[in-house]
Amino acid sequence: MSVVLSKNLWTFIGHFLKPYKRVTLLFVCFAMLTRLLIPLTSVLVKKMIDILETAQTDAVLMAILWPAILFVANFQLQDLCWRGMGCLNYKFQPIIKNQMLKEIFAALHQHKHQFFQQNLAGRISSQINTLADNVERILHDLSKHLIRGAMLLLTAFISMYFINPKFFYALGLWFLCFIVFSMKLSKKFIKLADEHATAEAILSGQ
Repeated sequence: MSVVLSKNLWTFIGHFLKPYKRVTLLFVCFAMLTRLLIPLTSVLVKKMIDILETAQTDAVLMAILWPAILFVANFQLQDLCWRGMGCLNYKFQPIIKNQMLKEIFAALHQHKHQFFQQNLAGRISSQINTLADNVERILHDLSKHLIRGAMLLLTAFISMYFINPKFFYALGLWFLCFIVFSMKLSKKFIKLADEHATAEAILSGQ
């Protein structure tokens, strides 16, 4: 059976996540909640401080009871979300990685004899291992930070708009400039990373 794998990183990763759509959605929800629940912690702490300043001495316990319960529940929910992400990662990462290696080697076997003459076996093996390790790093470490960062940015934009639209437009302009600068700089980084990976793979192969 012919195996065709995309050379685009995100399409490549999406191909292996496709059978695990529900798991991926659950992971994304967990990551979003860990970011969205953080502001609620600050709100509850402020609420309890305000109550302590205004409540009568004999009524403090009852006045602060529900904010305290919500604070503890919020903290525990955040902890459960982090544990949930860890559980999903450790349960499905080995399965996804093994399937990835299986399909990569299947696609590799379709190459002609000339390909293996031009590329040393050690170099091929090094590149495959590097690819699998980096994809694992993206799914295990970087993905949750990207999702949480996106939620933080969205929350910031919404908050700025309701505080003052001028803040919203200023933040949007700054973010646009940052994105343009980052994309231009990333092209140079990609070129340097390709050169480094090629040199390292040749050295490993030899």
